[in-house]
Amino acid sequence: MTGAADRRVLLERLAEEDARLQRRPGELALVLLALDDPARITGVAGRRAEDAVLAEVAARLQVQLRRTDLLARSGDHEFAVVLPGAGAAAAAELAQRLRAAVAAGPVAGWDVTVTTASAVHDPARGADGLLADAVADLRARR
Repeated sequence: MTGAADRRVLLERLAEEDARLQRRPGELALVLLALDDPARITGVAGRRAEDAVLAEVAARLQVQLRRTDLLARSGDHEFAVVLPGAGAAAAAELAQRLRAAVAAGPVAGWDVTVTTASAVHDPARGADGLLADAVADLRARR
C-alpha cells in the first residue's frame, strides 16, 4: 500500500547492519516517525483516507532518503528509517527534514503532523537495543 518495506524487512535489515558493524565498526542510526492523531482522519473519512495519507507520507519520506537507507512501516501509523553510516547528527538532521517534508502541505487533503525520534547503534546492545532506544525516544516525545 505505501511502498515501504514491512516490519519483518526492517528487523532483518537491522540484524544485518548489526552483524556488519560487529565485523567492521562504523555508524548506524534509526529514525522513527509517527503520525500525530491518525484517528482524526479515520474517524472523519474512514480507512481509505488514512491509507491515502500513509501512502503519500511514505512517498514524501522516500524522496528525502539516500539509496542506502531503508524506509519501512514499523507500526500502524509509524515508519522507520535505517541509516547505515550515519550518526546522531545525521539522524537528527534527517528527522527534521522528514518532519518538514510531511508538513510542507496537505497530505491527501489533510493537514498532517508527525513526531520523530532517533537512536544510534551501540555495539553492546545490538539491533534490539537500537530499536528499543528509538521507541523510548519516540514515546518520550509524544
